[in-house]
This record gives sequence, structure tokens and C-alpha cells, in this order.
Amino acid sequence: MSNYYHTNQMKIACFIAGMDRPSSRFRVLQYIPYLKQEGIYCDIYAPTFPQEGISHSVFPGITFRLMEHCTQLMFYLPARFTQIVNARLQEYDAVLIQKPMIEWPPLTFFEKYITKINSNLIFDIDDAVFTCITRESSYRMRQVRKLAAYSKLVIAGNSYLADKMASWAKKVMILPTTVDELQFKPVASKRTDKICLGWTGTASNFHYLFDLIPVFEKFQNRNNLKIKIISNSSYIPELSHIKNIEFCKWNKETEIQDLQEFDIGLMPLRDEPWTRGKCAFKIVQYMAIGIPSVASPVGAHKDVLIDGITGYFASTNSEWINRIDDLMKNYRFRTSLGAQALSRHRSMFSLASNVRKMTSVFYEIQ
Repeated sequence: MSNYYHTNQMKIACFIAGMDRPSSRFRVLQYIPYLKQEGIYCDIYAPTFPQEGISHSVFPGITFRLMEHCTQLMFYLPARFTQIVNARLQEYDAVLIQKPMIEWPPLTFFEKYITKINSNLIFDIDDAVFTCITRESSYRMRQVRKLAAYSKLVIAGNSYLADKMASWAKKVMILPTTVDELQFKPVASKRTDKICLGWTGTASNFHYLFDLIPVFEKFQNRNNLKIKIISNSSYIPELSHIKNIEFCKWNKETEIQDLQEFDIGLMPLRDEPWTRGKCAFKIVQYMAIGIPSVASPVGAHKDVLIDGITGYFASTNSEWINRIDDLMKNYRFRTSLGAQALSRHRSMFSLASNVRKMTSVFYEIQ
């Protein structure tokens, strides 16, 4: 994958959201061996306690704000600050932070402290963290604006986020969230007697999946169809009444194999300020394994999916049902769309092209 040779080397401290968080794995961790080939060495600092608390893991799909806030104050913040103080940041060429380091209250204390030690701050943003899901938040907007101003470089996951950052940041680069095409790839052959309709994601996104319950109910008596849900939960009560549904607990060792069972990928979203900042990562995963997607026409989805070419857009329940039905009935058309999706991933969303962009920009900020 290496295309450059640098006579100098660079060392970066990376403060990520968590070792198993999708955003950390696919926006930072998977790049480490490839950046090393370019002379860029990364040290990873992950929180010892999850920033968002533990309510999602204890009560999947349900949010208890008081529990989150209390655990953040008591466990996350003190441990994270100790980690920053002990990191010897003055020895690094740059410091990368992934999303705001203090989610609640929305303050920039950690980042401001970091810039006093090392002014080469890189801010990676792949969600609309300046919103409160359904509306923009003045407090969060002020926080993100300060972080952008502190940073030598802002890495945005899509054009919507980049446009928001452009008036606040010194330099903005768009870097779509993607997967390693050497790892995530189509299988040579698949069963044709049974079609797998699939969704992958975490419990925090279940409410979007629940919007498809009427669609799943419509297809639950199809003998040739299986609905597979990959998540951090092995059982989802709200979906348990669907006859042909299968719950698959996410496993790092088998995640690619589990995804490769899909024939059609799903990505439903509601059109809200938060979702407009999402990076269409599920669609990117589906493209990499060579299958078509059916998705809501929201935010970055419209930049990634080409309607009728690499998949379909759907808004209403009837549209979701008709689009899925079209893909189920026509094997040749379905595989054709999957091939177009794979080609688009390789040409527009490959990890190799992202590495080239990162290498060039990182060396510029020294």
C-alpha cells in the first residue's frame, strides 16, 4: 500500500473513543500498520472507562442520562485526565483526538490543556456532535467550534461535517469512514436458495431499526428469506416476534464472515440534525462485500449510494417493502447492483486512498 518515501519520521498520540468502538477501529486503529510504513508511528490512548457510561450495555436500546452523567463524572473524567497528564505529549509531533473528549458537560478543558503542551492538535469528527439528536445545541456547537479553532487540522467524515467546520478551522480534510478492502471483500460464491436481509450496528441505533418493524412483519412468512441482525446484543425483545429473524452477537473474530452472509444490506435513518452528520458507514461496509443496500435518503447516504445503481433509497414503509421485494425477486439484478457497489467502493472509498491522504496532510502540519 505504500507509495511514498519520507526521510523523516513522525510520532502521533491518538486519544480514541474506545478499542472496540467502530469509529475508533475504522477511523484510527486500522490505519496504524499502513501509516507505520510511511514513517508515521501512532501511540494509542483509549479510555479505561467508556465515555458514554454503561447504560447501553446494561440496558440495550435505552438511555439513562443520569446514570451516564454520574459515571462520566466519577469514573471517566478523572481517569482520562490522569492519562493525558502522564502521556508526555511534548514528545509527540502531533496529538489526534477523536470527537470531543468530554461529552458531558460539553467543555473543552482536556483539549485546551493538551494544546498548552502540544499545539499540533488534530481533531477527528465523524458524527454531528454539535447536536442533541433532533436539534442543534448552542452549548455543543460552542464546544465544537472551540475544538476546531484549537486544531491545526480537522478531519471530517463527510461533506456535511466539513462544511460545518470550514468557518471555524484552519484546515479541514474530508476522510470518509471505510474498511480495509484487503479484509472486507465478497465471498466467491453464496447460496441462492435463501436470501439474507441484514443490518449491523450497536444498541444506540436500535430505534432506527425499529422503524422497519412493519417491513419485517411483511416479509416474516417468506420461506426463502432470513433477516439477520448483527449487534452488541444477542437478543432484542422488540424484534423477537419476527418469525424469520436471527440475532447475531457481534464478534471481532467473525464480523467479516457474518457480514458476508448478507445478500441485501439495510441502513434506515430518520432525517434529523444528528443523522445528517452520520458517515453512511453501514453502506460502505455493504459495498465492500459486494452487495446492494436499501437506505434512507438522509445525509451522507446521498453521497455514497447511487439510487438504482448500487442500491435503492426508501422513505416510506411501502417503498422499503417494494425495493426489498425487487431485489429479492431478481438474482441477476441484485448481483449486478452488488458488483457496481463493490466497484464504487474500490474507486471512491478504499483504505489505500485514505492512507495516501492522511500521510500527505499529517506531514504538512509538523
